[in-house]
Amino acid sequence: NELNSLAILVENMGRINFGIYLYDYKGLISNVYYGGNQVTGWKLYSLPMTKQQLTKLSFESIENYDNNFQHSKQLPIFFKAKFKTNVKEDTYLQMTGDWVKGVCFLNGFNLGRFWNIGPQFTLYVPGPILKIGEQFNELIIFDIHASQNSPKFIQFTSEPILDFESYI
Repeated sequence: NELNSLAILVENMGRINFGIYLYDYKGLISNVYYGGNQVTGWKLYSLPMTKQQLTKLSFESIENYDNNFQHSKQLPIFFKAKFKTNVKEDTYLQMTGDWVKGVCFLNGFNLGRFWNIGPQFTLYVPGPILKIGEQFNELIIFDIHASQNSPKFIQFTSEPILDFESYI
């Protein structure tokens, strides 16, 4: 029943596909136990994050996030921002503050993964995916380890930050 459920998110971080580390096991590779008992009767769901799936998400105002998140244990979290621009050129998305690890989508286009330990600290944004004029651009951020420890910021910059020394 709903009171006795266990949700496990298994992240796909890629695999090593060469040399002696070819068998790079990740994810759930054996039985799962809770309280000494094997968990059975799995229901497995994928989280494909296609453009169609992203449009089905519902969001609350950031004010609700600020007031309710400290009492919530529901991680990870999707965030959404809308903005307008008059510039349609290549740029870089820089995320500062308390973003931890996840993936960003701009207008349904997967910009890539971010991680606060690097290796890169900006994501490339191709100019052609930007909407100009009165149309809103939609940025969706999926943060696997969302935290309320400090503010989160996003900005666009003309230069990439590709290593830690440039970031600090």
